[in-house]
Amino acid sequence: MNIRQLARTRTPRRKTKSGASHPTGAHVLRDSVEAGTFEHVFFVPPAKGETGRLLRAARCILDAGRQLRSETRRDGRVLTPQSAS
Repeated sequence: MNIRQLARTRTPRRKTKSGASHPTGAHVLRDSVEAGTFEHVFFVPPAKGETGRLLRAARCILDAGRQLRSETRRDGRVLTPQSAS
């Protein structure tokens, strides 16, 4: 028997206790969904330019926080969580 013939032969799948056939023979729960088949329902890739806009906004917020911290140190004040908000 050569490699091609060997590749064509299939071993029968084992049945799990739940009755569902799974390639690994693992236990399969009723109404379960296989990984990799449902992610498209809730994951949407970001639109063009959206990541750049979010990154610019985050950098602007960080810069504002650093400026506030610098101003409070310069004035000799102590920055508390209540005064930062």
